[in-house]
Amino acid sequence: MSLLEASFRVVLDVSWRASWLILAALALRALLRGRLPARVVFWAWIAVAVRLLCPLALPAAWSPFNAAPFAPHASDSTAARGVQPTAADWPASTDSIASVAPVADEMSPSVTLSSVPWLALIWLAGAVALGLARLGAYARFARKLRGSRTAPDAATARLVAEAANAQHLERITVSETSAVAAPALHGIVRPELLLPRGFVAQLSPGELAHTSSYELAHARRRDLLAQLLIHGAAILHWFNPLAWIAA
Repeated sequence: MSLLEASFRVVLDVSWRASWLILAALALRALLRGRLPARVVFWAWIAVAVRLLCPLALPAAWSPFNAAPFAPHASDSTAARGVQPTAADWPASTDSIASVAPVADEMSPSVTLSSVPWLALIWLAGAVALGLARLGAYARFARKLRGSRTAPDAATARLVAEAANAQHLERITVSETSAVAAPALHGIVRPELLLPRGFVAQLSPGELAHTSSYELAHARRRDLLAQLLIHGAAILHWFNPLAWIAA
């Protein structure tokens, strides 16, 4: 089995398991609509994204997920661990071997003509295409931002700095740009508050302070990192519609 095929099988298994988690989250949200704190809903979807991106699972003697069509059989896992068969595992006579051989011959076409390698290639091509499209969109935005970013006036910079200090944030910068049509936060490592050009003149100092605090709350909660995780999970599991619903 190639590395690509093995990776694809792992992604299928993770996608199957996470689908039940997504359905459970959707059901809880529908049943408890308006009664769940936003923080709980937020972390529930983060758990979904982490599960979609994490290929590992806690070992268990029995799990309902063992019924998944991609779950490994016991014989496969035994062989993968390098356990050698004992004498009791071998047929007792050549007659037994002859009786097993036709069964093996009947099963071999389904293994040799498996479509998994082709499906693995389609999955990889889709994930790469979506990833490149996302990177291309980001590169275009970054190029437009570099060509239109200007520093705001001193009063606006001071007001944003006060809003950042109130939320215990450091290294927050603010810029005016024509690259956005509404206030937005940009950057995960070094967050930057982007204000549309001419936007500050339309607001009072109190309104600007409220708007700045609202946007900077995204930086305090690491919302951009959460967005990256969720969209990365959707790209990796692009064939699973539940992953896009979760995103």
